Amino acid sequence: MRTFQQWGKDKLEFISTEPKPQTQSLKKLSFFNRIWGYFRDLLTLNEEPQIWETIDHSGKVWWKIYDPVNDEFFQLESQQEVLIWLEERYHRRLQKRDWDPYTW
Repeated sequence: MRTFQQWGKDKLEFISTEPKPQTQSLKKLSFFNRIWGYFRDLLTLNEEPQIWETIDHSGKVWWKIYDPVNDEFFQLESQQEVLIWLEERYHRRLQKRDWDPYTW
C-alpha cells in the first residue's frame, strides 16, 4: 500500500511530464486577441489628444501634444498653456459641429 506522500510524488511527476496541449491554443488565442485589438482600435479611432511631459538636454520642461484629429504636434511651455489649448480645441470642435450640415 502506498502512502499519501508516495502517491502525491507520483502524481506530481506524472503531471510534470504530461505534454501541455493548451500552450498552442493559448498562443492562437493571444494572436487573435491582438488582431481583434488592432481592428477595434482602427474602427473606434480615438480622437482624444495625447499629452506628455518631456525635459530637454538643458533641463527645461516641455509639454507635448499630439492631436490625432488634425494629425498635428504642439510643444508648449506650461501646464497652463496646455489647459488653454484644450479649451480652445474643445470650443473649435463645438463651433465646427454647429455648422456641419452632416451632423443633423
